[in-house]
Amino acid sequence: MDTSPQPPVTLASPPSRRPAFGVGSAAFLGGILLFIMPFVNIKCGDVTVKEVKGYELATGFSIDEKNPKSPFGSLDNTQATDTGTKKNEPNTYALVALGLGVIGFIVSLLAKGRSPLAAFIGICTAAALIGLMIDVKKKIKLEVPADTNNDSGFNMNFNDVKISADFTPWFYIAVAAFLIAAYFSWQLGRAKT
Repeated sequence: MDTSPQPPVTLASPPSRRPAFGVGSAAFLGGILLFIMPFVNIKCGDVTVKEVKGYELATGFSIDEKNPKSPFGSLDNTQATDTGTKKNEPNTYALVALGLGVIGFIVSLLAKGRSPLAAFIGICTAAALIGLMIDVKKKIKLEVPADTNNDSGFNMNFNDVKISADFTPWFYIAVAAFLIAAYFSWQLGRAKT
């Protein structure tokens, strides 16, 4: 009988599989889901006229118009409908941001959340959202006439009417989510190499 010490037996462990759903993928998904939250409050003075959700910016939305001589009649990209509402066309920046967000989520899943391409898409999505903010702020500046005579003979002064678009915290959280997705996709992509 051989009493010499035997070398320890080592078992080869299978290579560890990283989950496809990482931090980058979760941030992309979170940014996409934030499109169901209100992104913009359109206000006339201190009164909120419409809370516009992210997906509504991407697909178009309508503002009820109670008065046909309302200052909202001159909004850019609008078409009058029979029901007294104004239909705003989809915003290109919002549509691009939503599309890029979905593509970034798919790429991050396919690359297991570690892709420089996913990082680039995340940065482009955040840039599209910032472009959306600039575009909406530019379009909301209306040229309201100083004096207007209405049908009843009253002279209406619109100098004090202020129409504004205030972006909600949900919009800024969506921008941050896509930047976080880009950061983690880039960092994990670098760690992989």
